[in-house]
Amino acid sequence: MTALLVASTAGAVAASGTKGVAVPPAVQTPIGIAAGSDGNLWFTDFGNNSVGRITTSGKIKIFMGHGVSRPSGIAAGPDGKLWFTNQGNGTIGRIGTSGKLTIFKAVGNSRPDGITAGPDGALWFTNLNGSPESIGRMTTSGALTMYRNPVDTTGLPSGITTGPDGALWFANAAYGSIGRITTGGIFTTYPVNPKSDPSGIVTGPDGALWFTGRGNNSIGRITTSGTVTTYSDPTIRGPIGITVGPDGAMWFTNSTGNSIGRITTAGTVTAYPIGTAPGFMIVTGADGALWYTNVYANSIGRITTSGTVTTYPGA
Repeated sequence: MTALLVASTAGAVAASGTKGVAVPPAVQTPIGIAAGSDGNLWFTDFGNNSVGRITTSGKIKIFMGHGVSRPSGIAAGPDGKLWFTNQGNGTIGRIGTSGKLTIFKAVGNSRPDGITAGPDGALWFTNLNGSPESIGRMTTSGALTMYRNPVDTTGLPSGITTGPDGALWFANAAYGSIGRITTGGIFTTYPVNPKSDPSGIVTGPDGALWFTGRGNNSIGRITTSGTVTTYSDPTIRGPIGITVGPDGAMWFTNSTGNSIGRITTAGTVTAYPIGTAPGFMIVTGADGALWYTNVYANSIGRITTSGTVTTYPGA
């Protein structure tokens, strides 16, 4: 366990607070996706510098606004709004279900990526630049604190989630490790296969953390005490996003296999073809299906737990 090193910025000022402009549903390079408090799916539209909304019936609306720049991760906040990371300008954005946008200033050399609601009522996010501050915390009023990880200074932290132990767990892609940070800023690092290139991470129904190993075509499981188990299968190919499905299994995207994968807590793997468009990030929707972004096909996909696939093109 490593003592915290903190760079803090209190009372960060919102850069804007205007109504996003709704434009025709042309999706371009969607990345992150989250279930909103309104029952819809919300996604970041990296290529269009915008945030999109898709209903469970497939109707898409895109919201554009000043300050939205190369948005990446997105998560539902404790305030009922959607929070997202802007890689293009190193800021954190917030959008209400009515489309009102607010952009909060970040600090330093920041390229925020993954984001999640923390157990303390704040939003926690990863900084892909990794150094000097790798994990950020932002309150719903915009106060920002950045935490420096003194071990994985070049780790390229990506996905992040709240663990069953009340800490935040994140994937360190370049360093080949899984990281843990308490809400007080104490870091712990757990090495995994250095070639695994961990990306997505989620808390499973079994009380462990499950993560994708894009580099070695695997799905990993780590207990809160640090015990790692790796699952391999020929159908696991470049996995990136991962989420818990309504059936109690983990569902993940195969970025080079053009399929959606499913793995039970016992390690049984099933793959469902989704055509020629590889998935990227994935989440369970209010309709009991899995929704995912097709980053290269400029579309949003939906798959039922029985494997039925529907694709919603962006135009």
